[in-house]
Amino acid sequence: MLRLLFRLWWLQQRRSFTWKDAVVGGYLIFVYVMVGLGFYFGATLDGEELFEDGTPDALCAILVLTMLVPDIILKVVMKHDSTAMDDYLKSRPVPEKVWNRFLLLTNLANFWNYVMPVLMLPMLFWMLSVPQAIVGYLLMQAFSFINGIYVTCYYKTTDWMLRWPLLLGWIGMGAILTAYLVCFAWMPGFLINIGMAVWAVLIITGLLFYLYNLKIYNEHKQKTSRFRSFGKTTLYKLQYIGLLRAKRVRNMVLVMVIIFFLDALLMVSDGNQVSLIMYVVGDVLLPSVVLSQWTFGIEANFFQGLMTKPVKVEQLLRNCFYFYLSISGVMMVISLVFVFLSPEITVFTLLGAMGMAVFVNLSNLPTCLFSSRLEIFSNSMFNMQGANMKINLYGIVFLVPSGLMAGVYYLWGAEVWCIVSVTMAVVCLLIHRKVIARVAAIYDRRRYERMEKYMEN
Repeated sequence: MLRLLFRLWWLQQRRSFTWKDAVVGGYLIFVYVMVGLGFYFGATLDGEELFEDGTPDALCAILVLTMLVPDIILKVVMKHDSTAMDDYLKSRPVPEKVWNRFLLLTNLANFWNYVMPVLMLPMLFWMLSVPQAIVGYLLMQAFSFINGIYVTCYYKTTDWMLRWPLLLGWIGMGAILTAYLVCFAWMPGFLINIGMAVWAVLIITGLLFYLYNLKIYNEHKQKTSRFRSFGKTTLYKLQYIGLLRAKRVRNMVLVMVIIFFLDALLMVSDGNQVSLIMYVVGDVLLPSVVLSQWTFGIEANFFQGLMTKPVKVEQLLRNCFYFYLSISGVMMVISLVFVFLSPEITVFTLLGAMGMAVFVNLSNLPTCLFSSRLEIFSNSMFNMQGANMKINLYGIVFLVPSGLMAGVYYLWGAEVWCIVSVTMAVVCLLIHRKVIARVAAIYDRRRYERMEKYMEN
């Protein structure tokens, strides 16, 4: 049975291979190699030694620990396993134990479980002796398989009640290994490596116990649901439900928020005032602006269905505008923490950023007249589906006033910038219904052209 499963798996791998994944994987490997070369040349500049007091005994285990985070990120992005039996296999006598054994063996044959340890080999041989480098590679390979099994278990689960133990277990694994290295750093290097190997065996045993006792029920049961009218509340829910389900746009917004927030925290510690203001303003402004540049991009996936309902385009545009403002409002509340962390960030700074968000989001609503449909279930990395040159050219609407407002902030300070931004926001709120009605009238005249455009992509 395992032989048949492997034949089917190999056939599926050959059919599902795409050059896009190969290019993306090669790009990630290239970036990692460049970072490693930069680390090497930076550490050996002017003949300096990396460790002045000699190589620490726990260096091998430290390198293994530092590999965990980039390795799990690489696997989450690139490693996509088929962890559930399809209908064809369910019609065959495939026991659950055999299927779990097949999942473990496919991890041994998975390419992404070998990428990070192999890339770390030159660094291991450069920093350590040959025996220690071999031991370090074996430890890295063991923990790479652990990360691979973690990802496999994560994809196999269908409920967050089962995924939370995996997430907390991975975080706990990192905390335990860090505490182990801190507490036993005085021990000889070979004893530390033996301890890491013991931890690897214990973690793999726990993951196997979890995998073999995981019961997945995928029965097609009929569910009764209540019918509710298609009112304004339900219509507004389409905004955040569409964002949560659109993996491509959701991941992009979340990554942007996290990067800007963490960079702002870093600027607080470094004392870089200009960069801190830019990151805080960007954290409030950019998430909603990025979404407003693709107005009706998500709704285009089901716009034909909306046209069969008594729904006006004007109401849809107003919902989009209010949703974008709510995102900026949430980000402004989250960014209040910087008011207490840095004297450079005041309430005037956040209010000014919110005022800019009102103006720019209203200015971006006309993009619905030439936006393209976004494939909501595709990944965002290197994905140009839905790209539109007109939207890129329309970005001048965002860049020009932003540059002018940056000049106001630089010349007259946060208070004047806040007054100008809030004044612009008040004017936009007073006229937004007329502007949206005008855009909706133009959209109605072009609705058949827009429907054909949505179906092209």
